[in-house]
Amino acid sequence: MARVAIVGAGPSGLTLANLLASEALAEVTLFEAGPRVGGKSHTTIIESTVCEMGTCYTTRGDQVLRQWMDGLGIQSSRIGKARMDGQPFDAFVKKAPGAPLSWQVIKYLWLRQQLLAAHEATPDNPEVLAKLASPVGDWLAGHGLAKMERFCLKALTVMGYGYLDNTPTLHALRWIDWSLITSGVLNDLRMPADGWSHFWETLSRDFDVRLNTPVRQVDRAQDDVWIHTENGVDRFDRVVCAMPVDDFCKLTAPTPSETIVRDGVSWGRYATTLCSVDGWFTKEQSRNFSDALLASRLEGMLLSARREGYAKALNGHLYLLGQIPGEYTAPELAEIARARIAADGGAVTSVIEQKIWKYFPKYEPDAIRAGLLETMVRMQGDQNTFYTGSTFSHEAVGRILTFNRGLARLMSNDLKTAGYQPAPIAA
Repeated sequence: MARVAIVGAGPSGLTLANLLASEALAEVTLFEAGPRVGGKSHTTIIESTVCEMGTCYTTRGDQVLRQWMDGLGIQSSRIGKARMDGQPFDAFVKKAPGAPLSWQVIKYLWLRQQLLAAHEATPDNPEVLAKLASPVGDWLAGHGLAKMERFCLKALTVMGYGYLDNTPTLHALRWIDWSLITSGVLNDLRMPADGWSHFWETLSRDFDVRLNTPVRQVDRAQDDVWIHTENGVDRFDRVVCAMPVDDFCKLTAPTPSETIVRDGVSWGRYATTLCSVDGWFTKEQSRNFSDALLASRLEGMLLSARREGYAKALNGHLYLLGQIPGEYTAPELAEIARARIAADGGAVTSVIEQKIWKYFPKYEPDAIRAGLLETMVRMQGDQNTFYTGSTFSHEAVGRILTFNRGLARLMSNDLKTAGYQPAPIAA
């Protein structure tokens, strides 16, 4: 069996480890700098109320992920319907001008398929790359898809995936597909009932995970990979970067491809704040605020609030707030949210927890046009290194798992070609 090191025990590293375990071709060790697994999946429990500070939901298309949950005995629960500006979200979308929503959805999906297929057929076509690099708001407006523009305010911006005026069309097309649209319409967005942290802890219980073990250095020779930690040096046959490539480049002598990806991707931030509020909404699950979603100049404003439950000791209902921070600090974001909640009729009684995540790696338009996507495909396996995580797929766990299924097949073929054999099955 090959020895494989995975640097990072977030969703990308853990799902890949589980896939590789099913092949029995590799003995996998995960190195995690922090004290827990799960990365941006982080659950806080207040008086038995499960509050998600990071990862949110799965869609109807995430069947493998849902099967894993079922196999581990983990129940899921639906996320309630959202409202925008005090009205049902679907009503907000349908009020936009143009053809009926059903027609615009069909047109969007057709255009999406055509553009992605064109890129797959001719990955260096300048015209196709220019369309993928253009702001998604411009692309949608150019095709008369005003209702889909409104849909994207929630599907992209509320989720922290960027504003329509500065997010490349490629990112929207990768994320917003038939599965996501139907999941939203049919209210079939789900999450683990006991929280994402519990799911990852359960999934990883049989893995070799080294917590509180930051990797200090990665040395890559022709046939060997050496992982340096404060506990010593370990040799591996392959290494997987399951962390941001810019951070990985700090641990090793970066390859030309790693340098291109590091320089061609800009990371944003996303802030989640868990607070208790008195006198605010209790009859709906969540509220979104369109005036904060319309342009990138509105960074810092309150995008959304999701009601999580009631905390008796805090004498208030619990809400998870979402903001794209820009240059604002955590205290400043809390004050902005407090003022918006007050204007909306509520009063924040306590701020319980805040997280500002390194979030959503955006491909720079110039990098897309210069061939970034092809570089990210070709670099897999270079110097015995493979790459996963949101840089290569998306922040959503289901998209990461889909990407990792292909990556696991690629790694399996690589290991078999190198002569590694599956571990014998115990009698």
